Order: sequence, then structure tokens, then C-alpha cells
Amino acid sequence: MSTSTTTTTPDCTEESLQGFDAADCHLDVLASIIAQQPSDTFGDRRVTRALLEHIGKARGLVDAARVGGGARDLRLAMRQMRTTQRGLARKAKSGETPADLALTMSTLVNQTIQEISQL
Repeated sequence: MSTSTTTTTPDCTEESLQGFDAADCHLDVLASIIAQQPSDTFGDRRVTRALLEHIGKARGLVDAARVGGGARDLRLAMRQMRTTQRGLARKAKSGETPADLALTMSTLVNQTIQEISQL
């Protein structure tokens, strides 16, 4: 049974979203792609759960910054995304994550970091 991420993954990266909406969109797409993968794609369930937790924390911090306008929350969200980036890079380098998925994830994480840095 083959699962296609293009049909079930929300893809709002092509829309002309700006600011917080664009950052939220990228975070949602990342979490959705990771959640749809088999647990061994990133090593094991623990790694997958950790990646999702970092993205969830970043989402919460971005939402807090949207409400309160806190630069500190945005810095912490960036830290969560950089941790996610390092974790994904390690799994790609070790060969545990397929190269095409690793490239997609790396691109999305970089776009997300860029979106958050512009807030």
C-alpha cells in the first residue's frame, strides 16, 4: 500500500501568505509530513515524536508572539526550528531518511526559519 504525501498533506506554500499566517502554514506542513511517515523513517518513534514536539513548541511560541508581540517567543521558536533542522540533518546524513524526503524537509525547515525570522 503506497501513501502519497501530496494528496493528504496541506500545501499552502504556494499561496501568498504573509507574516504569522505563512509561518503557521509552514509549521503545519512540516508536522503533517512528519506525522504521515512510517515511524522508522526518522530512526524510530522516539525521534519522530521529538521532531513533532519541537515543531509543536515552535508553533506555540509563534502563536504567543502573535498575541503578545514578544520577540523572545520568536527567538525561542527559531531555536526549536534549528533543533529540528539539526535532527533531520543527522537522520539524512546517516541514511535513515530517504534523500528526497530529507531534501523536502530541509527546504521546508529553512523556509519556516526564514518566515519566523521576518516576523
